[in-house]
Amino acid sequence: MLSNAVTKSSHYVSVQQTSSVGGTPSASRYLSWSVGGKSHYFCSLQGILRLLELLLVFIVLILARVGYEGNQLTFGSPDANFIGIGASVGLIFILLALLVCHLVGHLPPTLLEVLVNLVGAILLLSAGSLAIVFHNQRNYQDSQAGLALGSLTIIAGVVFAIDFLLSVRHLKITIS
Repeated sequence: MLSNAVTKSSHYVSVQQTSSVGGTPSASRYLSWSVGGKSHYFCSLQGILRLLELLLVFIVLILARVGYEGNQLTFGSPDANFIGIGASVGLIFILLALLVCHLVGHLPPTLLEVLVNLVGAILLLSAGSLAIVFHNQRNYQDSQAGLALGSLTIIAGVVFAIDFLLSVRHLKITIS
């Protein structure tokens, strides 16, 4: 069994690529940043995306609650509101739980993270689209703020979709 590992690093950034020959060939390549010589979760691409997701979902939740002159912004109909606010609150709790798991060293299953990213992308893209359609058809004073809410929700959904696509690469499912 032949194995090969290449690591290139500078003071803060390291790129590591590994591959093995024999049995099942595999290759892995990832980029990580280190702080004080130690690699941290928040310095990895997945950690940065997770923090960005949490920040965007938190901003969406604040905009939905006090977005227009201290008044609540809606995603549209009561059903659209339920999707938007429910997805935002649920994702904040799930993202915080996943971040705490990584901080204490208890890594959650990869399948769980992939499913959270997929469901988060679908819900946020749906809620953002509903908000844009609703506020685009109206000419009220809060229409611009509603369009901003929908746009930020779609941006958050796209970040979840990117994280989903990147995390699927690390998913290995075996059926026995």
